[in-house]
Amino acid sequence: MSNITKREFAMLDITKSNYLTWAFDVKIHLTSLYLSQTILLGYDCTSAQKAKAFIFIRHHLHENLKFEYLTEEDPLVLWKSLRDRYDHQQDVVFPYAMFE
Repeated sequence: MSNITKREFAMLDITKSNYLTWAFDVKIHLTSLYLSQTILLGYDCTSAQKAKAFIFIRHHLHENLKFEYLTEEDPLVLWKSLRDRYDHQQDVVFPYAMFE
């Protein structure tokens, strides 16, 4: 089944090549929707806020990543899992970009 809803930006690719821009885009869009606290530790959020943020994040994931993180039900846990998996790119890509 194809996605009917239009994506606001590119989904997170399975190859890890666009994690930094994807994470930045997610943060900006969640902030604009007043949902940024759902991916930050120490904030109380309603279940409706968590559900909206979770749907938004999953909508912008590659299909294989959706299946891999199928058991996650909290946007904060999903966000941390993806960050732990992909955030090392900042250590590799950022110094090279600064050199260029």
